[in-house]
Amino acid sequence: MSKSNSHTTSGMLRSLGWPLFWGALLSMGFFKLIQDGPLASEFTQRYFLGHPVAVATTCMFFVGLSALLLRFVSVFGEITTLNEVELPENKVGGDSVNDSDTLISQLEEMPRRLRKGYMWRRLHAALCAVKRNGTADNLDAQLRNLAEDDLDSQQDGYGLARIIIWATPMLGFLGTVIGITAALGDMATQQLGDDLQGAMQGLLSGLYVAFDTTALALTLSIGLMFTQFLVDRVDSHLLSCVSVNCLDQLGSRFATESSNETAELSSDDIAAALSESQGKLFASAMQRVQENWEEWIASTGSGMRDVVVAASQGFVDSQQVVLQQLVDHQSQMHKTVEATSDVIRLETALNNNLRLLSEAGHFEQAVMSLSAAVQLLAARTNAVESPEFHNGQYRAA
Repeated sequence: MSKSNSHTTSGMLRSLGWPLFWGALLSMGFFKLIQDGPLASEFTQRYFLGHPVAVATTCMFFVGLSALLLRFVSVFGEITTLNEVELPENKVGGDSVNDSDTLISQLEEMPRRLRKGYMWRRLHAALCAVKRNGTADNLDAQLRNLAEDDLDSQQDGYGLARIIIWATPMLGFLGTVIGITAALGDMATQQLGDDLQGAMQGLLSGLYVAFDTTALALTLSIGLMFTQFLVDRVDSHLLSCVSVNCLDQLGSRFATESSNETAELSSDDIAAALSESQGKLFASAMQRVQENWEEWIASTGSGMRDVVVAASQGFVDSQQVVLQQLVDHQSQMHKTVEATSDVIRLETALNNNLRLLSEAGHFEQAVMSLSAAVQLLAARTNAVESPEFHNGQYRAA
């Protein structure tokens, strides 16, 4: 068996042995007082000595009460000696991790009665963790873990009392069953007919045992429950005080890397660094906003410019085509008007010549005039289609 296992076994034996020992002494003293002492009465003898189940219930009650009282004495003793478990003052600027060896040695030199308490065990475990890890950065988390371990240990310390509180009512119900069974078993049919009064007396005595054991068990279990509640409150107060004291003694004792770096900066340096950092962040944000705006303007402007240029170019081209068509049409109309004017003048001359011919009767003159008019008309018609005709006039030959 290893050393740790033997230590655990001896601790379990002590936690069970002392309550059993003191419970047995209290039970014997109580029964002595009931029989021959000032507590001797018919009532106490009926309830505590009336049946073996009642005796067993009373003994169990005193064992549970002894366990709770021993727990209270231990907790109260730790509260009174809480300030005695104290580490020396730390150095200016904080202790180093290497100083944990010295602190552990000082703790181990304390009296044995102090080394059994929560305070000593938690300080010792925290310093050993600092020594083992080589740093005190995670000391707060280590203290929280140790506090949880102590809470579990506290709850385990009430294991025997919880079992007795649970088993005491069960033992009372067992006495009830035994009493009723004994009362019914002692009754016989012949006895009911011959001695009815004796039969009823036996039945009532059995029922007395049945209900007395149940009442006794319930009363004693309620007393144990209230006692456990009070002791548990005191124990929880002790754990709270231990957590506060350990945090006060170890929370800021060791100089961590983060605290050293922070200590080198003054408040003005921190304010200046924060101001500069905020200024850089603001300038960077504004620069990004400006770049995004310029990109949007550039992309939008190029697209609009392309659309306008394409539309303008199309409009100009269409206007040029229309203007060219108008110029060509106007030229054709001008040529047609001039040709029409020439035809009208020739028609007028022909009519005049015919009138003169009819009036004068000179046929030859009329023929010559008509021939000249026909030649002139033919010349005018050819001129309209000839390139020599320019702007409605003949170019001089």
